[in-house]
Amino acid sequence: MPDLEFWLELKVVKTVSFKTEGLWRPNQVAWQTKRCRSTPSRVWNVVSYPEGQCVRLYRGDKVFDLNRGISAKPDFETHLPPNWAAMLDFIGRQNGKA
Repeated sequence: MPDLEFWLELKVVKTVSFKTEGLWRPNQVAWQTKRCRSTPSRVWNVVSYPEGQCVRLYRGDKVFDLNRGISAKPDFETHLPPNWAAMLDFIGRQNGKA
């Protein structure tokens, strides 16, 4: 199996309702946006939502909308405790997909 390089940004939503607005600093949004232009399937955001008992995975190109509070469909979702093996398998299968 070939090596796969990818980046995960972990965020935790601490509100009762799922709100992502303002979770990322401007430099994090800029870095992800720039990086996604060359490697769209290798930058991911893992957003834990304890109140909703779930963890959601979003492709890095969705970070701008998420940080502005605009709803985006998760690319992968698992309930708590997270199924990390399934999430990593999903990321691996996305390698090279735009």
